[in-house]
Amino acid sequence: MGGVGHAPAGTLDGRALHRFGGSRADWGGRGLRFPLRAQAAGPALGAAFWPGVAFSPGNRAAPSVAALCRIPLVCRAGVVAVAAWGAAVKRVWVRWVLGLALGGLFCYLALRDVPLAAAWIVLREASPAWVLLALSGVVLNNLAKVWRWEVLLAGRRMHVPFGLGLRAILVGQMFNYILPARTGDLSRAYLVGIEGTGTAYALGTIALEKLLDTLFYGLLFLGTVLFFPLPGWVSRSGWMLLGVTVAACGLLVAGGERVTPWVLRIANRLPEPLRGRVVPLLRDALQTLGVVRRPEALFSLMAGSFFIWGTAVFPNWALLRALGISGSVLGAMTVLIFLQAVVSLPGVPGRVGAFQYACILALGLFGVAETPAFSYGVLLQAVAVLPIILGGVVSLWGVRWRKSTQGV
Repeated sequence: MGGVGHAPAGTLDGRALHRFGGSRADWGGRGLRFPLRAQAAGPALGAAFWPGVAFSPGNRAAPSVAALCRIPLVCRAGVVAVAAWGAAVKRVWVRWVLGLALGGLFCYLALRDVPLAAAWIVLREASPAWVLLALSGVVLNNLAKVWRWEVLLAGRRMHVPFGLGLRAILVGQMFNYILPARTGDLSRAYLVGIEGTGTAYALGTIALEKLLDTLFYGLLFLGTVLFFPLPGWVSRSGWMLLGVTVAACGLLVAGGERVTPWVLRIANRLPEPLRGRVVPLLRDALQTLGVVRRPEALFSLMAGSFFIWGTAVFPNWALLRALGISGSVLGAMTVLIFLQAVVSLPGVPGRVGAFQYACILALGLFGVAETPAFSYGVLLQAVAVLPIILGGVVSLWGVRWRKSTQGV
C-alpha cells in the first residue's frame, strides 16, 4: 500500500487530495475509469487547467493522469475543474490585466498631445512605393531568420525543411506579439522538435540565436552612439548590455568546451527525480555550442545576423521616406534601438501604444514633431507586425491541418 506522496497508479496521492479537498478514504475506490482515449487526452486537459505543471506519474506535486481518470464523472469532476480553473484563470487574468494596464499607459503617453485627425492626414500622404519597399524588407528579414536558424539546427546533421522553419518562426513571433507571456519561443521549439530535431536542442538553438541578436543589438547601439548622443538612461543600459554580451560570447567561443561539463556537473547535484529529467535536456540543449566552434558555421551565423539587422533597419528608413519625414539611416537605427527595448517588455499584447510611444521618443531626438512621429509608429507597426500575425495564423492553421490529415 502506498503512503502519502507514494500513491500507486490509479489513486490520488496525499498532496493532490489536499488540493482537491477530502481524504483518501473519501475518494479511493469509488472512481470510474475513463476509456483509453480519454486517458490519453489527460495530459492535454491537465495542461489546460494547470499551466506549467507536468502531468506524469513521476510528478507527485500534481495529480497523475490515471488519478484524474478515476475521479467520478458527476460527483467529483465539477469540484476538480472549478478548483483548477480558478487557479489557472487567476494567473492568466493577472498577466492580461497587467499587460492591458501597461498598454493603456503607453497609449495615453503616445496620444496625449496628438490630434488624431492630423495624424490621419499624415498617414494618407504615405507613398505606396516606399511602403512596399519597407514590406519587402520585412519579408527578407524573416527569410534570413529562417536561414540562420537552419544553420544552427544543422548542428545535429538533420535537415529541417525551409517551409517548416518559416512556419515555426512566424507562429512564434505571432505568439510573442499577441500574448502577455512570451511563449512564442517555446512554440517554435515544439514545432521543429516534433519533426525529429528534439525540442531541447531546438530550444538551445533559440537561446544561441537570442545571444547573437543581443550582440548585434549592442553593436547597433555602438554604431549609433558613436555618431549621435543618446539619452543617459539609454546609453547606460546599452553599454552595460554590450559589455555583458561580448563577455558571454567570448566565453562561449573561447571556452565552449568547458561550459558543457561545468553545467552538467552542477545539474548532476540535483535530487534524483529532477536530475533524471534535467540532465538529458541540458545535454541536448548544450550540443548547440558545438556550432559556434566550427569556423564556417560561425561565419555564416555572423553574416546572417548582419543581414538580419540590416533588413531590420531598412523598413524604418523606408517608412521615414514614405511619410516625407526628414530622417537618415542614423534615425532609423535609433528607432530600432528604442523599439527593441519596447518589444522586449513582457505583458503588452500587440505592443499597441508602446510601439508608437517608442517612435515618438526616438524621432523626437531628431526634432520630429509628435504627430508625424505617431503616424510613423502606426504605419511601421502595420508594416512590421501585421504580416507576421497574418502569416502566423496561416502557418498555425497549416500545421493543424497537416497533423489532422496525417491522423486520418
